[in-house]
Amino acid sequence: MFKDLGDIEGVSDSLRVVVDAMRLAAAKKEEKPDEALRLASEELVWFREQNQKRGQASMLLAMARVNTSGKRGIKDRDQGVRQAKEALKIYRELSDKPMEGAVLLVLGELYVYVKSFQEAIGAANKALAIFEDAEDSRSE
Repeated sequence: MFKDLGDIEGVSDSLRVVVDAMRLAAAKKEEKPDEALRLASEELVWFREQNQKRGQASMLLAMARVNTSGKRGIKDRDQGVRQAKEALKIYRELSDKPMEGAVLLVLGELYVYVKSFQEAIGAANKALAIFEDAEDSRSE
């Protein structure tokens, strides 16, 4: 529906939630989140074709989040770090602080998985500063 309405923000946000739900469903079944990753990858291509930066960042964030799931290997975690960094760059270009904070949380989690603990602490502290500035106590 959002695509039909031309609401790219609605498309990107809803797809990110759908991909995350698919990730969680796979985790509950103790399966690899291949379908979640497939959907996010396909939609990333669509957003790139449309030159929609926010949508690209949303799908990169969704893919990075998928790579925090169980049943993912070190190569997947490293890929997740790259995806999160690319999403973070785009959200910074767009001056989207709430989403920048969300990416930093995922990036921090990925850094823990790849045993880059100083980077994890740094990402978490940056996210915390963003949430404090926005007076977002829930995210803090």
